[in-house]
Amino acid sequence: MEKEKETIYFVTGNNSKFNEIQKLFQKEDISYELKQNTIKATEIQAANIKEVAISKLNSIRGKINSSFFIEDAGFFVDAPL
Repeated sequence: MEKEKETIYFVTGNNSKFNEIQKLFQKEDISYELKQNTIKATEIQAANIKEVAISKLNSIRGKINSSFFIEDAGFFVDAPL
């Protein structure tokens, strides 16, 4: 009997991002069932991406009763005033 795969949610409203990650899961035979969750996360403006990502994760925690992950990227320009 095959073990049932645990569900993991990719929290994103971007269907293209979700489809890209879903293909990766299938190609690599990752042992999770990937599902998309489009819950809105609070996204702060901060000077570093780690702070933004942690804040985003904390705004989602408690709203999803399963494992989840996000994808975030930032472009920072050091431009003295």
